[in-house]
Amino acid sequence: MAEIIESQIPNDLSDKIGFATFDVDQAGNAEICLEHKIRNIPFLAFYRDGSLIRSNTGLLAPDSLIEYLKQLLNPQS
Repeated sequence: MAEIIESQIPNDLSDKIGFATFDVDQAGNAEICLEHKIRNIPFLAFYRDGSLIRSNTGLLAPDSLIEYLKQLLNPQS
């Protein structure tokens, strides 16, 4: 899944964005799932400067995802 999302991000954005994944079924990740109220996957969490900005359950259309990432990188625009 991560490869699909990352492949849709333009190079000018991917150089500024980090991606991470984790297995929701792994016992050690139960606390994270509870903290984020993850009930369904895919689940996307967007952070800026270590703070959770937004979360989304389900896939976002590539155009919507790219537009949101641009907004995260340039919050004043």
